Amino acid sequence: MHKFTLFLFFSMFLFACSDPCDDVDCGANGTCAEDSGNCMCDDWYEGERCEIETRSKFIGTWSSTSSNCTDQNGGDLSPTWTIEALANIDGIRIRAAEIAANTWLDVTLTSDNTAVVTPVSLGGLNISGSISFINESSLSLNLNIGADCNFDLVK
Repeated sequence: MHKFTLFLFFSMFLFACSDPCDDVDCGANGTCAEDSGNCMCDDWYEGERCEIETRSKFIGTWSSTSSNCTDQNGGDLSPTWTIEALANIDGIRIRAAEIAANTWLDVTLTSDNTAVVTPVSLGGLNISGSISFINESSLSLNLNIGADCNFDLVK
């Protein structure tokens, strides 16, 4: 009986001291927090196992559903936008055929849900702006192209 009691005592000690990260795989882009057993993702990664690049939610082809801008003929300016990844993990680029002569504009993530257009001058026109992630199928784009233009985008 004494051996059994001793076995129970040491078993309780062994299980009470188990590492909460023993069965947690955070992949190459995160580390396990010893106090909680949850993954702490590196910058610009998210997901339960840090497997998702933050910028991936911005990437794709987006249609303008509304805009407060007009083209040079006074018509509504509602272009289709293409967003692609750049080499740096916090970088994307954006373009639309009707905007800035279809020039790619570099964009840098500033948080999980926002990004800033790198200011550029094209033909004397200064361009800057920002993008906000609304949900999986919606973005809000504010672009200063001589005037502030706001575009609601859907995937």
